[in-house]
Amino acid sequence: MSPFDLWQIMRRIKKDVEKHYTQKTTFHRLMRFLFANYVGMMIPLSVCLFLIYQIAPVWVHHWVFEIAFLKAPMWIAGLLTLYVAFRFLRRYIFPEEGWRGYFSPIVGSSILASVLAAALVIAFSGGARWVQIHKDAQFEEIDTLPRVSNALVRYTPAQVAAEEIVRRTQTSQFTPGKTRPIGSSTGVAYIAPLVPQGLYNALFEHNTGFMYYDDGGTDEAAQRVKTLSSAPFQWGEGMEVLDDVYRQLIRKVGFLNSYPEIYYAPVYKTDGSVQEILGVVPYISYRFWWGLMIPQWGGVAIFHADGSVENLSPTKAASDDRLSRTQRLFPEKLAETYIYSERYDVGESFLEQMWYGFIRRPGKIEIPDLPGKEQMPFFLPMENGSYSYLATVEPDGEAFSLMRVYLINSKTGKRQVYRYDKEGRPSNLQGPKKVISYVKALPNYVWHEGEGANSSGTYRIIEPRPVTPDGQDHLFWMLSITPADYARVVATVFVDSGTNQVYGPFETREQTFAWLRGEKIQTTQTTSTEIENMCAQIQMLWQNSCTNTQSHLMGASTQP
Repeated sequence: MSPFDLWQIMRRIKKDVEKHYTQKTTFHRLMRFLFANYVGMMIPLSVCLFLIYQIAPVWVHHWVFEIAFLKAPMWIAGLLTLYVAFRFLRRYIFPEEGWRGYFSPIVGSSILASVLAAALVIAFSGGARWVQIHKDAQFEEIDTLPRVSNALVRYTPAQVAAEEIVRRTQTSQFTPGKTRPIGSSTGVAYIAPLVPQGLYNALFEHNTGFMYYDDGGTDEAAQRVKTLSSAPFQWGEGMEVLDDVYRQLIRKVGFLNSYPEIYYAPVYKTDGSVQEILGVVPYISYRFWWGLMIPQWGGVAIFHADGSVENLSPTKAASDDRLSRTQRLFPEKLAETYIYSERYDVGESFLEQMWYGFIRRPGKIEIPDLPGKEQMPFFLPMENGSYSYLATVEPDGEAFSLMRVYLINSKTGKRQVYRYDKEGRPSNLQGPKKVISYVKALPNYVWHEGEGANSSGTYRIIEPRPVTPDGQDHLFWMLSITPADYARVVATVFVDSGTNQVYGPFETREQTFAWLRGEKIQTTQTTSTEIENMCAQIQMLWQNSCTNTQSHLMGASTQP
């Protein structure tokens, strides 16, 4: 149904009410006000829309919230454009010149001017919003290169863990939902809820289990995927209509919030068994600033299997013992937003910051677009025992060197930056996007290229994690080689950001972590030099064989 159809229905209702409710009684007057007055008709219309909204899919809320609230300045600019255009059309076309007025220069120039003015308002409001976000971010500049924990750095990329979880799921009613990394006693782990699949199950079944991937340790024979059982959740992911977790969060935590991610935190007993599994939702709230909605860390919502909800402030969530192990409390989406806002970090005045954030200028950053679904910032364990969302950024545009390292503490939200674009620091280091090409120089691999029907190749290189091996003082890139379907980690390689030298491939966990500890590891990979030597030896043997055979035949032919 179009807005025009709705308008026609309202007009028809208005005429019918005016025809049948003509008396001066209170009831007739109320009916005329509610259904024959355009202002009064907003009341029943709002009630109907509210009732429809209660049973509408959750994506309707996302659409309404994103368009009607977060993008309000753009709507205002668009409505102003329509109003200005309508006024000029009404004045210069319909009452005076008819359709010939369309060709009037003043009408055309007025419409164009109104469109340009609206575009300027939209651009100004967007730029002002990003500048204010940058002011809120307040990254603290540090002088020491942040170090990822060499003992706990995640060995398995997120996509590989998600694929392994799907392959190990043993149920036809449920399928793994979104896999997210969390902290654990052995380093990074991955957890995914078992969500109902199929319409019947989505309407009537409840989440009762989770798939857990333990990425810690070096035991190659260990089975890393296990199923965690829990009491049936009253509402959760993949459950439809009133049982949808997002609908309940909107009702019980807040309408004017964003809930970009949900993860699950196992709570353990003293004997190591699982006592309870909590649904944890770091959410984003908004504050009004001159008509714009500026995101901020609203808190952490916890939902239990029985349907109860706890709404914790950031301070209370950081001190909650149940969440001390997972440590994922700050919204990842907000971390990415704060890092992106650093594009507006230059300028003395508000207008200068907007302008320098819009144009391409020295020192402007860009978060690199990496192969695969998993993008920066990465959730990584740090050397000091904390976990951080870490992103290494490159210069904006067609330049790919390492420029800065941003990290946001996932528990407290503390924000820090280490700058390579500063005098006295190492410069011209290799960034994460183009470092992959050096790994592709390894022989014996047919690399995956292209997507869809045009794809070819067997192996991928994904997830460049920044590490600093023991005994080194600068950054290396840790990359994983996987099959094209992300079935497992085939090998791990390291690339020196300064020299581009490739170390590896290391085919086991023990080799990988031993190299990070500074040990020298002998790999089984055949290098290009060794291949050339082997070919030369084969060629020499072949020539010698041919020479011996020819000599033997010539000697035999000279005998009587």
